[in-house]
Amino acid sequence: MTVDLIVAELKDVELLHHVCTTAYTQHFTNQWETAAALERYLDGSFSVDRLTKDIQEPGTAYYLIYADGEPAGFVKLNDQLKEAGQASLYPNAMELERIYMLAAAKGTGVGKLAMEKIEAIAREKQKSAIVLYVVNVNETAIRFYERNGFVKTGKTRLELDGFKEEVKPTTIMSKTLSGL
Repeated sequence: MTVDLIVAELKDVELLHHVCTTAYTQHFTNQWETAAALERYLDGSFSVDRLTKDIQEPGTAYYLIYADGEPAGFVKLNDQLKEAGQASLYPNAMELERIYMLAAAKGTGVGKLAMEKIEAIAREKQKSAIVLYVVNVNETAIRFYERNGFVKTGKTRLELDGFKEEVKPTTIMSKTLSGL
């Protein structure tokens, strides 16, 4: 299987919107109190306008994940950590803000290959670590990250309006990149 991460450009925004909203709703719909709350989140995070702004934002990049030439998911990387406390702990880290797979790609090895490419991007940018946040109830993702060399480094809460209370506790994970 061939897995590629292709930087999303403005010409890709409609496809990116489709992949983002589809991947997210396939896996996380049940974490929202209401359908309206989920729709507000999707509009705020993955609308064409929001994605266009993010693509144009220096230091932020979306990548479409392709498996054998077909869209399989997406990644959002930030050159700097957004959360001030974490940024002081990891001054030269990249934030893996999002990595979501389409349901058909789950369990196929696409995620592992995408993580290898994310690490290569971080190394190319001479980052010393990758930091991410994952809700505690997503035990499958936590195990996936641990298998890929990430360790739990802290706890926080994901405060999103309409997000169910039981899914707000969040684990901070990081992977130190050797040789940098």
